[in-house]
Amino acid sequence: MMYSKFHIEDIEKYFLNTLIIISIACLLVILAANLVFYPNDILSIQISVALLIATSFAYFLRNKKPIISVLIICLTVLVSVSFQKILEPSVTTSLSLVLIVGFIASVLLKKAAMLIIHFISVILLSTVFIFHVNDPITAAITYSLMYFLIAFATFKLKKSYDDVHNKLNTALFEINEKSNEIHTQNEQLVLAQEKLIWLNNNLGKIVEERTAKIKAQNEILIKYSHTNAHQLRGPVARLLGLVNLYKIEQNPNPDIFIEKIAKQVIEIDEVVKQINDDLGKA
Repeated sequence: MMYSKFHIEDIEKYFLNTLIIISIACLLVILAANLVFYPNDILSIQISVALLIATSFAYFLRNKKPIISVLIICLTVLVSVSFQKILEPSVTTSLSLVLIVGFIASVLLKKAAMLIIHFISVILLSTVFIFHVNDPITAAITYSLMYFLIAFATFKLKKSYDDVHNKLNTALFEINEKSNEIHTQNEQLVLAQEKLIWLNNNLGKIVEERTAKIKAQNEILIKYSHTNAHQLRGPVARLLGLVNLYKIEQNPNPDIFIEKIAKQVIEIDEVVKQINDDLGKA
């Protein structure tokens, strides 16, 4: 059974891809609106074009270099809004774009890259964005706190999301391992069942074969008993008789007795060989 792990990076790539596509669409609308309704607002048109170029470039890098793609978008937005804020202090949308950059960095960037973007954003909020403000210290503190709240809340939300999916991946892996174990046990049970079915179907044949084998062995043993009782006992009895006869005769002829004894020994040897042959076939 195949195990398909759910990668958190897949969600991040999906979010980045969706973000870039929506950004390109929005920038095209904004650029078209500026050209039609505000053709004299050269700064806004230039910024829209710069953002559109950067976002389009990030679109082509989004799969192979997602971190670089995010950095291009974030840095381009920060530079553009800072430039716009310096030239046109009354523009209020710049602050919203910086806050959006903080949100994107907390979602799509990690470790050093995320800290760098946050650091640049806070520096801009504490310097460029307090120009032409009556109370710059209060503005800097307010902007920084707003950015911190959004960035930190987004970071915690993303971290919780990552933790949940890591736990889900771990649980999915354990479930997959258990499933593989159950699958293996099931295969073993199937094999055992097939063996039992085969034994059940062939039990009669197996019993017949073993019965025939035992019967053949019994016949050999019976034949051996018969041989031992008759064929072997006969020459042994004659041999004993010759020995006793030799003892009771006064002048026995050794040659005659030896010849007869040798004949009986040869007969005994043949019987023993036959017994060995019969037992070897059992």
